[in-house]
Amino acid sequence: MNYVSIGCSTQHDYDFLLPITAQIWRDVMGYEPVLLLAGDKAEWHKPNRTGTVMRALLDMDFRHYHIGEIERGKVSHGATHYPVGNVAQSARQHTAVLTDFDDSDFIILSDADLWPLRYDYYHQVDHTKKMTFWQANAYNYENHCTCHMGASAATWREVMGLEQDGDLTRQLKRTLDTDLQELQDGWANQEPGGMGLSWVAWNFDEWNTSRRIREMDWYPDQCQMIERVFTDRLDREGWPSVIGTLEGKTDSHLLRPAQSPENWSKVRQVLGLLSPSLLSWADGFHAEYMEQV
Repeated sequence: MNYVSIGCSTQHDYDFLLPITAQIWRDVMGYEPVLLLAGDKAEWHKPNRTGTVMRALLDMDFRHYHIGEIERGKVSHGATHYPVGNVAQSARQHTAVLTDFDDSDFIILSDADLWPLRYDYYHQVDHTKKMTFWQANAYNYENHCTCHMGASAATWREVMGLEQDGDLTRQLKRTLDTDLQELQDGWANQEPGGMGLSWVAWNFDEWNTSRRIREMDWYPDQCQMIERVFTDRLDREGWPSVIGTLEGKTDSHLLRPAQSPENWSKVRQVLGLLSPSLLSWADGFHAEYMEQV
């Protein structure tokens, strides 16, 4: 079975897109979404825009897991809890902790604001390899993009040192308390005053996962390295005024906030070309969401 793991917080740049992105992965790409929700569970169920997102996830019966807030092992620069962004990013590598995964189930990691556009691109996995990197050449083969890397549930547990006990929050906290805290402490010692700590935190999940993978005795020989030409991305940094076709495009890093009237009129063009059958539902969801903003 193929799964895609997406972490998300209640930040409105991301939460609006979550149900739509999950539906694309399920209906168009053939990957079943697993949604890891960071932050207070009660916040996700409030009668506001976030509650609208939660109702959509429940209506579509998406598998989801509430992580909650995670307290730091020690107070760091006045902070008692890890930022929800760190929690959402780093949770994905811990998905295989959940007890309903078979060892052979394949789990790819992705983002709420990144839409896959090419079915064949995401179904070229060589299952004789331990891991697949879809953008292997992005960082000179030294680090690997979280979006997208994939492996079997058994391999994810090996890389991250996980037990399949269902308690994702506990094991994620262990990773943050050791790996992230050690990285931030080391950086702070190099840069008095903590300069650059937010940048370290933001990139932590990618750096740390890449480090763990490089330490495996099967890396890189038992890894599938898929190179990419990055002109095949429809990117928010150079969004075209008109999109007439998705030919030649592999994925889309979406405009944010996607729900704003100006951006939604552009983003929905992509959805209309990718999956016209989803457009009416997405417009209805957008209208309901905007009533709560």
